[in-house]
Order: sequence, then C-alpha cells, then structure tokens
Amino acid sequence: MATRDQDRHRRAQMRANGPVESFAMREIGERARWLCGICRDEDRPVDPTRKRPDPLSPSIDHIRPVASGGTHPRSNVQISHWFCNLEKNTGGFSSRSAEYMRAKLARVVDGTPIPEQVWRSQFTHWGPAARVHARAAHRTRRGVR
Repeated sequence: MATRDQDRHRRAQMRANGPVESFAMREIGERARWLCGICRDEDRPVDPTRKRPDPLSPSIDHIRPVASGGTHPRSNVQISHWFCNLEKNTGGFSSRSAEYMRAKLARVVDGTPIPEQVWRSQFTHWGPAARVHARAAHRTRRGVR
C-alpha cells in the first residue's frame, strides 16, 4: 500500500500533468464490458465483486502512466485485473504480449504452467543468436580465437 506522502505526491503529479477528471471504477469497467485492458482475457473478465489482493479484482490502469507524464482523464484509463496492473507496473510490460500476461494470470489463478513457447517468445535475448554471440565474446575475453 502507498503511504500518505506517496498518495499526496501522486495526486500533485497528476494535477501538474494536465486535466484530472473524476470517475468511478464501475463506469470505466462497464465501458470496457469488464474486459482487462492489459491481458484482454475474455475467459477471465475483471470481477467487480472481488476485492484486492484477489488477482481478478478490478484496478484502474493508466494507459500512459502518470509517472511518465500521463494525465488522468477518462481517455487515459482502462479497467484491468489487479494482478495485470501490478505486473505492468513492476516493469517491462511494454515488451510483453497480452498472450504472455494471460498465461501469467492463468498460472496465478489456476496453477497452469506458462507454455514454453509463450515464455520463450518474451525473452528473445536468450535465443540461439544471443548464445552464439555470448560464446564468441567469452572466447575473445579468454584470448581464444
């Protein structure tokens, strides 16, 4: 949970970034038919009756984050699962696909493992070309050609 000072700082940053609108989470959820804007999982809609820390509980997600200069009007927010929003905010979602986020949500909710192909597709820097490059760099450092 955010502290009072963190909340105060966030509200000040939102005001500094531009227009701030008041809206209810229910309004944003109904606009999107409770479909998570991050994972877009039609089999697991956001459940407005659940409360956090339930992974399927509702959360407001800023499409362009406030910390990156995003504003707080209706046009910059979407409904999301609490889990998906948390994952997005821990970094790296811009390179992650909705398919990967659905797989992560399924792992948390159902215990279903993430398919290897989906998991590997998110980490292209571990592919065969990267391994060849790493081996060559290692040989060069050791003085082997």
